[in-house]
Order: sequence, then C-alpha cells, then structure tokens
Amino acid sequence: MLNDIIKPQYKYLAKLLVAFGLIAYLVYSCKPSLLVSTLANINAGPGCLAFIMSFLFFLCGALNLWLLFRSIHHIPFGLFMHAYSYGYAVNLFTPGQLGDISVAFVLKKYGIYYSRSTLAYAVDKIITLLFILIAGYIGATCLLTQFSWPKWIFGIPLICVLAAGALTWILLYLPYDTGYLGRIRQLIRNIYAESLLWDKKVAAILLNVALTIVKWLILSVTYYLAFLSFGIEAKWPEVGIIPIISTLVGYIPVSIGGIGTVELCAVYLFSLISIDRVYVIDVYIFLRAVAYLQAGAILGLYSWQYRRARARQ
Repeated sequence: MLNDIIKPQYKYLAKLLVAFGLIAYLVYSCKPSLLVSTLANINAGPGCLAFIMSFLFFLCGALNLWLLFRSIHHIPFGLFMHAYSYGYAVNLFTPGQLGDISVAFVLKKYGIYYSRSTLAYAVDKIITLLFILIAGYIGATCLLTQFSWPKWIFGIPLICVLAAGALTWILLYLPYDTGYLGRIRQLIRNIYAESLLWDKKVAAILLNVALTIVKWLILSVTYYLAFLSFGIEAKWPEVGIIPIISTLVGYIPVSIGGIGTVELCAVYLFSLISIDRVYVIDVYIFLRAVAYLQAGAILGLYSWQYRRARARQ
C-alpha cells in the first residue's frame, strides 16, 4: 500500500536530494576554493598508481566472482567479463542493483539460469558483507580507540540478512503458486536445488574468502596512494579499516550509492587520526571520479560495439 503511494521515482529523487545535500554540506564546510586548489595540485605519480590500483581492484572483483560462477557453471572468462563490466558500469549510473540484474539477463542469453547466477551473487555478497562486518568491528574495537559509535551498529546488516532469510522461509510456505509470488518461490526452490548440486562449494567459498582479503589489501593500497597524491601519508591499519567502515555506512539506503553518507563517515573517522577533512574529501572525489571514468569508458565501449554490430546487419 505504501509503495503504491510513494512511487519508486520519488524515492529515487529523495535519495538523490539527500546525496546532493550531504555533498554540498561537505564541500562548503571546508571552503570550495581550498578544495579546488588542493585538487589542482594533485601529485600525478601516486595519482596514476592509485588509478592503476583501482582498476586492479575492479579486475580482482571480477576474477573472484568468475571463479565462484565457474564452480557452479562453466563460463569463459571473456564472456563473464563482458557481462560483469557492463553490470558494474550500470550500477554506478542507475538506482538500486540494476547492474547486477542486467548481468543475470546477459548471462541468461548464454544458457546460465537465473538460479545459478543468483546463487553465485548471493554467496559472494554474503562473504563480502561478513568480511566487512568482522574487519570493521575488529578495527573499530581494537585499532580505532577513538571510535565512539555504539558497537551494535555493526549488527544492523546482520539483522537485515537474518530478516531476509526469515522472509524467504515465509515465502516458501505461503499458499500461492502463481503470479509474482509464485515466480519468486520457484526461483528460491531452484537456488536451493542448485546449492545441493554444487559439489565444489567448500573450495570455491574458501577461494572467494581469500580473494576478498586480497581485494581489501588492494583497496587499502589504493587509498594510501590516493592520500599520498595529495601529500598526506595515511597510517596503516587505519587506511585499511576506515574505508570499509565507511562503505558499511553506505549500505544505509538514504542516498544514491552511498554518496554523501560514505564521505561524511570517512571525514569523521579520518579526523580521529588528524587528517584534515579537505584531503579526505579530495581523496573520495578523486576515487569516485576514477570509478565513474572507468564506468563511462566501459559504457562507451559497449555503445560503440552495439552500433558497430547494428551497422553490419
């Protein structure tokens, strides 16, 4: 009933306004002229290395998910990269998780059922979320001694996962086998059946955990280099812990893609280790620009390939 009153486009607009408002607040809180001057004086050497590390982080994420997919259904890496990179780019320009959905649609064209792609994505997302929760909690408790937030905040995503599991269980026992609910129930049953047939699950999950840790190390180096490009030497392990805690805050669905909420959290946490907010905002603007530049290049390449294929017909 509420969803019928508050249309999805209005929700998206509200989140967009929140993101814009938070970014505007952060920019004007540190004087726009000072922000522009520090951005203009970026050191090209560490900046280029940060750009390369950001691309390696993207490739490592693709490799991690592909290996999980391959343990469920054989798929060439080139084909998977085609779908994954498109979904990654779409996710940065659209609301929700339309990028992940588009990957499932692309893979379906090559004979990979929704149940298989959903299973792989679900396992990968759960492992990533659990790692962020564990690393964030340990970091906040043992490493960031100035961290004054209530520790129970790290339990919120876990509670959401448990609630989603309870909702899934309820859906399976509802007396509806047709329509939208019926299709959801059938998808859940198919995913469960696929998980029972997944004979390489233990090795695949352990490999995914290992590569998730590697991704975190790459991300830590990326932020270290990004700060270094503005003349700031961020300390370890704070430079590895703070970004993932900020990412966790970004899961709160109040803005588009966590824009604004992630930066606001990072500004507060990095201030605890005496890094001025100007440089924190510089780093996050720089890394978001890099991500959108990569996504724009990917979408431009796909658009060119599509027009080229149309011209040959």
